Amino acid sequence: MYAPNPSHRNGNNRKSQWIIPQTQEIDCFSKAESNGWLYQHEGWGLHCPNGAPVFLGRLARSHKETFIAKFVNSRSTRQQALWHGYPADHQNNAQDIPETEILKKWLMLNLLKAAKIRKIIKGQPCSL
Repeated sequence: MYAPNPSHRNGNNRKSQWIIPQTQEIDCFSKAESNGWLYQHEGWGLHCPNGAPVFLGRLARSHKETFIAKFVNSRSTRQQALWHGYPADHQNNAQDIPETEILKKWLMLNLLKAAKIRKIIKGQPCSL
C-alpha cells in the first residue's frame, strides 16, 4: 500500500519536493514494486515516462533537480506495509544511495550508464 507524504509536496524548504504529479509518483512506486526495486523496508525508483529517466523532484535547501526516488515503509497496526517516498539526495545523504543490486538492475536495463552509476555510488553529482 502506498500513501504519498504531503510534506514532500507542500513547498517545505527542509524536505525534498516532488515536481511530478502525484499520480506519476504513485506510478513510480508501482514500477519500482513490479521491477523488484523494493526490499523489506526500503527501495528506489526512477520516473521513466518515455523509457529513460527524467527529473522527478527537487532537493531540500539547494533546490537542485534529482531523478532518483527513495521509498520507505512502516508497519501499520495490522502489520501491513505502508510505503511513502521522496526525491532522494544521493550527494548529501548516504542512506539515499540505492543498493548496489538496484543499480546493477538499472544498468542491465540500460536505464543508467555505468559512469552515472559510479558517480551515484560515490555520492557525486551527476545529471541526466
